[in-house]
Amino acid sequence: VVDGYLRLEFRRRLDSGRVGLSASAPLILLWSIGSQERLSYHERGSGAYTIVLDGRAGVKILRSKQQKKKLAHGVLMLVGWGFLLPLGVIVARFMKRQPTWLYMHIGIQSMGTVFAVAGWWIALENFNALDAQHSTPRAFAHGVLGVCVMVLGLLQPINGFLRPHKTADTKKQKPLRVAWEWLHKGAGWLALLGAAPTLWLGIKIFDEQEGYEFPLANGAFIGSYVAAMTAIGGLA
Repeated sequence: VVDGYLRLEFRRRLDSGRVGLSASAPLILLWSIGSQERLSYHERGSGAYTIVLDGRAGVKILRSKQQKKKLAHGVLMLVGWGFLLPLGVIVARFMKRQPTWLYMHIGIQSMGTVFAVAGWWIALENFNALDAQHSTPRAFAHGVLGVCVMVLGLLQPINGFLRPHKTADTKKQKPLRVAWEWLHKGAGWLALLGAAPTLWLGIKIFDEQEGYEFPLANGAFIGSYVAAMTAIGGLA
């Protein structure tokens, strides 16, 4: 182990074994990791890549099913929490003079919620981040924050559907309406504040586990953070 990386070296003859190797044909190498101390199927930590032994071509990474699920989870969450849901907050904050602002807000937030729920379902079905014993501290924190953010996010459409109507005098609202506004806005602000570090952790974890860097993903994270700060600034 050097600088946190495990290096394995081995040799074999090209013509030995039941599978012969050709110096000019692509060679597929498989890897897997797990917590078991015996041979077993490691569905949560595996991958593959191809390499040509004559040195004429570089290494080509092949994505496993698990890697594709991680990528799908990340893309769905970035579109939902990194773009659509912050955009809906911006619409509610700055476009209230437009007669259709409420419909725009509901439509954008609904689309964002659909993306987020799809990404969350992939995570719950395929990843084990909430298992502190077998997860890294960063992955565990990402999972816990993700659950909290999603619970807050899913409360928003329910809260919005149950909103009390405004009175004719907009300056003197009923206590129930005032309490609802604070609850709806507060939960939304907390969700976006929590989404920012959750997205950042997810980007870093994917880079650590799969070796992929996404500069555009960092832009989505920044957009989520800026939108949250903008919304909170509406308190002043």
